[in-house]
Amino acid sequence: MFKTVAAVGLGLALVAGLPLLVSWQLSRYADSRIQSGPLLLDDASAPQMAFVLEDTRAHAVENGIVRSRSRQYAQVVDMRDGRLLWSRRLDAEDAQGRDWGRGALLGASQRYLFAWRNAVYAFGRADGHREKPDGPLAAPVERARYDAQAGQLAVVDVQGRTWRIDGDTLAATAADEIDPATLFEKADPGMAAPALASASAAVDADGSWTLLATPAQAQAVAAGRERAGDDMLDVRRQMLRGRLDWRSPQTNRFAPVGEAVFIRGVFLRDPVRAPLAVDTALSQVGPEHDVPKPESPRMPHFGREPSDFPNEAAYRQARARYRAQLPAALRQFSAEQSEYTRAMAAYRAQRQQANAQARQTRAARNAYVNAMRGLLRHAPLAADNALWTVGAARDRLVLHATHAARGAPQLLSAVGEDGQVRWTLALEVERLDAIWRARDGALLAVGRSDDARSDVLLRVEPGSGTGWRYLARTRDTQPLAPGAPASEATR
Repeated sequence: MFKTVAAVGLGLALVAGLPLLVSWQLSRYADSRIQSGPLLLDDASAPQMAFVLEDTRAHAVENGIVRSRSRQYAQVVDMRDGRLLWSRRLDAEDAQGRDWGRGALLGASQRYLFAWRNAVYAFGRADGHREKPDGPLAAPVERARYDAQAGQLAVVDVQGRTWRIDGDTLAATAADEIDPATLFEKADPGMAAPALASASAAVDADGSWTLLATPAQAQAVAAGRERAGDDMLDVRRQMLRGRLDWRSPQTNRFAPVGEAVFIRGVFLRDPVRAPLAVDTALSQVGPEHDVPKPESPRMPHFGREPSDFPNEAAYRQARARYRAQLPAALRQFSAEQSEYTRAMAAYRAQRQQANAQARQTRAARNAYVNAMRGLLRHAPLAADNALWTVGAARDRLVLHATHAARGAPQLLSAVGEDGQVRWTLALEVERLDAIWRARDGALLAVGRSDDARSDVLLRVEPGSGTGWRYLARTRDTQPLAPGAPASEATR
């Protein structure tokens, strides 16, 4: 009897547990990626982020081959609290009745968010309600583009005709003058997410340099020499400050500012501000090696014509005076010629010395340029005022890692002018792809968590180092706060 009950219980457990085991196995292959956008909608009272999400779910694993399906969603997240406001599937079929292809975010007017996947979707920004007007938007379209400046959509329907669609009324107007072949040649700059911009070094207007480097790197740069060995091992970077002048290397000094160490650390800079060329930053003009060339004396010469005089008599009188003075002029010319010969010999010696000094100067400057380029393999050079800062004290933002291995989770720190770390936030992403500043001063970012198999939205409050992360796969919002990883990464 006991064996029978045990057998029945084991069977029930297997029946109940098998679906859970299968579900767990399949969940390992799930993934969610933001593939279009994200677009910051920061023109209202609350900042929002819109994007198209590709959500992949596995439904079978056969002989090691994963069979999965992907669905596309237009989503909008409230960037104040990380709450998903709405999510709508992009499920329109193409002209052949096929439900396939990737979706794309087109842009947003004051009333609608526009997306495309086989058809154009016009979603109400407030609630995600899809409008389905008559005309070209009621059927599949081949291509579509939103012009934010004009506030209009341009679409090409399946017959190849081009239409303009008003962004607020959705009224359609034929636009046969638009060439469909060239309509999509250039990317829409309004839909380009700001790439993550960073810097390894910065220089201010007074010539003061700030580096995120190892002390050995800083010493090499100060001396104008390239370092031998594997610079990929230079992961423990400190903030150092000093002056760099290739004309006087003996006076160059870099000293650590604070004791914090940032693994693979880089400064964040304003994406709008272009990096500096190291050749430009090290273009201080050295001492001029200009040697004046002696002027050759001129041979005595009358050089006058009869027409230069009022009459023949005046011409003859002038010629007579010239001939009378010519012996003295020739003696003067001979003396000047001898002096010129000596001056030219001195000039050639000085010119040779100046050329040698110029070559040394160019070699010294080139050495500093090459040494600096070694440091800048991590991230470019920037003007000091292009670095992103937070708070009244203008603390710099440093992106770094929890450990030296590639793909390590990322940390964000606010570092003061004194080198003290105000806060460090564990972002719990392996990669940051884009970052914005919202109108309220918060930092909004998009990254990737390979462990969670999900793209991630982030919000960071620069004053406190707190925030949240939104996992696209689970639609969960998790709080972020300075914690233990901060002390480990900056020790």
